[in-house]
Formats: sequence, structure tokens, C-alpha cells
Amino acid sequence: MGNIWFVWLQFAVSVSVIVYAGVKLSYLGDTIAEKTGISRGWIGLVLLSFVTSLPELMTSLGAVLFEDIPNLALGNVFGSNMFNILVLVIIDLFRTEGPLLLAASPKHSLPAAVGIGMMAIAGLNIASASLPSPVTWGSLGWIGIGSIIILIVYFLGMRLLYQCEKRWKWDREETGVCPECGKNLSCANCGCELGGRGTTEEEEEESPVEEPPAEEPSAEDAVAAYYAKLTLKKAIILFAVFAAVTVADGVWLASLGDKIAMLQVTFRGNVVSLGTTFVGSLFIAFATSLPEFVVSFGAIRLGAVDMAVGNIVGSNIFNIAIIGIADLLYVKGPIMALNKDIHGVATAGGHILAALCAMLLTSIVIVALVQEDRRGYTKLKIGWYTPLVMIIYLLGMYLIFVSGVGK
Repeated sequence: MGNIWFVWLQFAVSVSVIVYAGVKLSYLGDTIAEKTGISRGWIGLVLLSFVTSLPELMTSLGAVLFEDIPNLALGNVFGSNMFNILVLVIIDLFRTEGPLLLAASPKHSLPAAVGIGMMAIAGLNIASASLPSPVTWGSLGWIGIGSIIILIVYFLGMRLLYQCEKRWKWDREETGVCPECGKNLSCANCGCELGGRGTTEEEEEESPVEEPPAEEPSAEDAVAAYYAKLTLKKAIILFAVFAAVTVADGVWLASLGDKIAMLQVTFRGNVVSLGTTFVGSLFIAFATSLPEFVVSFGAIRLGAVDMAVGNIVGSNIFNIAIIGIADLLYVKGPIMALNKDIHGVATAGGHILAALCAMLLTSIVIVALVQEDRRGYTKLKIGWYTPLVMIIYLLGMYLIFVSGVGK
């Protein structure tokens, strides 16, 4: 019993380290965006998404290199993508200005669609290898063709997003306020359409401009002001330092995941271990996704809606690319098509459920981003998608547990 509590204590410490580093990264990322002139949407999509996905990367690599648990690596990736979408609706519960996705730029739907495509490739590869008569995609040496396709799609997708970024203007994020109602980053306050009904120049001249009352700076404003004083060089150095912290913590999590997977529970009258598939999809995914949560929440408090959303969708793209990277280092065979008789371990079919759930959750995000009616409130003042995402996530986790317990 003492050993069990010690494992959970180590897990809690690891989570705390990730949270602390994530808070720092959110402010430093915003500082780099401001000082380089790069849009917050692109900073979130590329820089922050890469750094906040480093725990997933290092944990998955640690699982295949040091622990020989490929299912923990795959569960971490798909589970993290599910949890990342849940992060968006958790933020919704605390955001008083209105639904998050209805205030974000619809242009995030393109990287989200790229992520769905990559998850579909991974899911199809695992599904075809799990059939009673397996359909193999082939390999180059020990590297699966599916992993190679994923990496190719990742680089092509990022090149496409970079080309689009040069043409896009993140109007909502750059202006910081809705041009109609003046509320921070959310048109849901007045239900207006951007560029639509506004006051005319005559009305603006007639309407006296009232000076807003002076407000005392909040704690968040004080912290943001502190980071604004940093030089670009110092901000980059600090960014690298806290990125290194997340890397080290990710390696530690891989060994903790193996210990947690061996913990036993009573399920349907039988005593079984939690299993690496479920532990990777829930506990390890939760821990490694905390940087995305903390960074995105911190970005929201700074008023950077598009940085927050870009961080999530960008992280989901990079997470799937981690499968290809892990496959390069796992020399026993294609990580998405392992056969127990050949490789000594099999790819768990429960990952198919996780991939499908992540794709479904991302599809809901795309619908919320591109809908023309930007109001979309429920009676609880949250986005219509919030309860739907929560239900699908919980149902998905239950199905993954049932299919993966003991494996």
C-alpha cells in the first residue's frame, strides 16, 4: 500500500512541475509574439504547440526506448488529443465573455482538419492490423509505411498552414476587442457580425466619448507587464529553459506510467491491472496535456483567444506526428501494426476507439469555429458544444477502459 501511495505522490509532483513550467511558457510565448511581430495565432499553432507537446513526445519516446511499452506511447498520443479538446470546453466554463470557440478565428478550422486527417491515417492503420485477417501496410525496415505517411502529411500540412498564415489576418485577436460591442475578443456579447452593423461616423461624432474610470492593475496585468519588460533574447532563453523542464518531466512520466499500469483493480468480478492502453489514454495523457491547459488558460487571461485555440489544434497535429517519431526509434516493428507472435507485443485495438473519439471531438470544434451565427449561447452561458464534448469524452474514456483494461 505504501508503494502505491508513493507512486501517486511522484505523479502529483510531476504534474505540479508541468503546471509551473506551463504558466511560465504562456507568458513567455506571448512576449515573443509581441516582440517579433508574429501573430498570436501562429505562435500558438507552431511554437507553443510544439513546446507544450514536448511532454507527450518525451513520454512516448521514453515508453518505446526505455520501458518497451508501445501501447503506452500510442495511448498517450490519442488520449492527449481527446483531453486537449476537453481543455477548450473547460476554459469555456470559466470564461465570462462568452463561448471561446465562437470568439476565435474560423481559420483555426484548417489546422484542425489537418489533425483529423492525420488521426484518420493512424486509426485506419491500427484497425487494418487488428482485423482477424490483418491487412498490413508494409514497412521500410522496422518503420511502418503508415508512420511515414503521417510524417509526410505533417510536413506538408505545416507548409500549407505557413503559406496560409502569410495571407491571413487574425483580425479578432490582433484588435483585441469586438469592433461592434467593444467587449474583449468576443462578439457573443452583442450577437453582431464582424464588419457589419456599426455606428456611423456621424453617430460617433454626436456620441460623447466617456473616459473609462481608472482601474487598479490586476495581478495578471502586473505579471504581463513584467514579461513585457523582458528583452527578446532573455525571453527566448527562459522559454528554452522551461521547455527543457517539460522534456525532463516527460521522461519521468514514462516510468511512472509503467508503474501505474501495473496497479490492480476489481472489474466485473476479476482482479486485473489497469493496463498501459487505459493508463496512457487517461492518466499519462492528462499529465502530459496539462501544459496545453495551463498555457491556453494563461493565454486567455492575457486576452489572446487565438493563441489559446491555436495552441490546442497545433498540439493535436504534432501529437500524431509523435507516432511517426516513436516508430523511427522502436526497432521491433511498425508501432501501429505490432503482432504478438512476431514482435512479442500487439498493438491494442482500444486505440481505434481513442482515435475515433478524438476525430469526433475535433469535428465538433470545426463546426463551432465555422458557424455563421456567432452567438451560440446555452442557458448556462456556455457554448452549445461544451456539454456535447464532455459527454463524448466521458463515454470514450469508458469504452477505452472496457476495451483496454489489463492490456
